[in-house]
Amino acid sequence: MNASKSEVSFFSTWTHEANFTPSINIDNKAIPYKKSPKLLGVRYDWNLSFTAHVEEVTRSASGKLGLLASVGNSHWGWDKHHLGQMYFAYMRTKMDYSGPGWQPWLSESSIAVLKRTQNKAVRIITGQLKSTPVAALRLEASVTSYGTHMRRNIL
Repeated sequence: MNASKSEVSFFSTWTHEANFTPSINIDNKAIPYKKSPKLLGVRYDWNLSFTAHVEEVTRSASGKLGLLASVGNSHWGWDKHHLGQMYFAYMRTKMDYSGPGWQPWLSESSIAVLKRTQNKAVRIITGQLKSTPVAALRLEASVTSYGTHMRRNIL
């Protein structure tokens, strides 16, 4: 084992252990503690709530909203079908990467963050106003609700 290429993390769902920092030494060198490690593209946190991962995923997907909006111009832009394909290819894949491994652990507030990100994309795809009901937007864009999609993905 190589101390310079290793890191220590700690996971627990018990809140009394929130401040626990394990210390492990290899050849009298302390292995650095990483509170939120990334493993195979998924960001973990100490209590397995995956809030850091949801923030990272939504930040990445929200960055693609500008791309979606720029090609979705109402005068010369792409149609809804192609905008939907772009959403599924560039945003939804980021939001669903390794989903069955971390989505079952999400809190309602984290799920709401993912839903809001999808709703922003669906508004761009359809070109509708903010006052348009989300269910109508999803129906027009042929996109299921993110909660339903997530439950299907987990199953």
